[in-house]
Amino acid sequence: FFCLFLLSGSDFMSRRNDHSGAMKKTLILFIIFLALGAFVYFYEVRGGREREEAEERQGSLLQLETDDVKWVSLIRGDEDTLIYEREEPENWRIVSPVVTEAEESAVNGNISAFSNARIERRLRISPDKLRNFGLDPPAGELILKTRDGKTKHLIVGDEAATRGDLFVAFEDSNEVLVTSTNVATHVKKSLFDLRDKKIAHFDDSRVRKVELTSSEGEIAMEKTGDDWLMVTPMEIPVDASRVTSFLSSMKNYSAKEFVQEDFDDLEPFGFIDPSVHVTLTLGEERATKEIVVGRQSDDGESFYGYESGRSPVFLIRKTTKDGLSKSSFYFQDKKIITFNEDEITEIRFAGIRQVTLSKEDTLGWHAYADSSIRVEESQMNRLFSNLRSLSARELVTYNPVELSDFGLTEPFMKVVMSTHDGARPKGFAVGDTVENDRYIENRDFPFVYRTAKYQVDRFTDWLDDVIESE
Repeated sequence: FFCLFLLSGSDFMSRRNDHSGAMKKTLILFIIFLALGAFVYFYEVRGGREREEAEERQGSLLQLETDDVKWVSLIRGDEDTLIYEREEPENWRIVSPVVTEAEESAVNGNISAFSNARIERRLRISPDKLRNFGLDPPAGELILKTRDGKTKHLIVGDEAATRGDLFVAFEDSNEVLVTSTNVATHVKKSLFDLRDKKIAHFDDSRVRKVELTSSEGEIAMEKTGDDWLMVTPMEIPVDASRVTSFLSSMKNYSAKEFVQEDFDDLEPFGFIDPSVHVTLTLGEERATKEIVVGRQSDDGESFYGYESGRSPVFLIRKTTKDGLSKSSFYFQDKKIITFNEDEITEIRFAGIRQVTLSKEDTLGWHAYADSSIRVEESQMNRLFSNLRSLSARELVTYNPVELSDFGLTEPFMKVVMSTHDGARPKGFAVGDTVENDRYIENRDFPFVYRTAKYQVDRFTDWLDDVIESE
């Protein structure tokens, strides 16, 4: 405002003085204005940010960013040291006490705890006083190496009297620092805390075949393009989403504990006659990946397991073992009938109702029972919707001996759908009631399922609405 006032004054003066004098004063005021603006920007705005950042760095315990860290050693005693290092920008590997993959999120959380730690207070002491703070000998040590070769060596002592505070110091320093006890918590992280605990490692997109043996039986499924087909125990269409879910779950299951880092004998863990055995065939080269679950452990709550291509024996929870034990029915496509609505030219109902639906070229759909009835398009849409949603709720048997045992010799309802190209008709038969279900058989497969009774009732209700309304 001051500058604007001066400029306004210069305009006023310019009307009283000659033109050249006014121009000089205006130029001087403009230079003053620029100088003031530059001062405000560089000192107050930019300089303020820089001072804040400097204060932030000064209050940081380690004064480094998470991405700067290349190598970390956590020391919890003479014989207890955990070391991990960065292999790639986002990949970490544990190199001591064993060589194994690290869990990325756990390691990043570990490093973040150190890089975000703040100095709460500083205490100047003599070296002989370190023991008073639990720093000689220390309760733990943290050594970090950065990408540019710098090393940070922090020793960890006792918790302070103030709850949540911790005494730490840098090696060869006469200054004790007070920081959060979170630092000690993360220095004490174990091998199990930071290692990769997944029981299966593979690329879902490369899986071409899944073979599964469990208490539920033997299953084999093969992929062609985007479609899956079950080949064992029967050739049955597969619900691809169920395969995707199974593979995803398997990759996300974690070990409860690692028992041994290596093993030679399969017998002690029950791997010779496993309770679950999954074999995945991968890629064009047909490489294989196996997940094997053996016997139950002595605690009665866990099972031994291993992954091919990796050496450790681990324990998994019973819920994980049960999650791997899937039946063939779990994977199969449970739709009773699939069809292209535009290709259907005739639908015949038999059993409780004797009705034939016929699609006339120009007149639409007609129902033929005792008489001919024109069926509205909305009613046909409702029927097709009911047909598409009809699904099996439970497998009864893949190999029925007597269909009469299920009321399928003389079915309660029979539906046959024909197409304009003369292909083999599709259809199904509905048998006896069992609890809240009915037995049902697909015309294309000799299997007996149970379907919810209300799904069958939709067809009887539809026939009542269409036929009896006339």
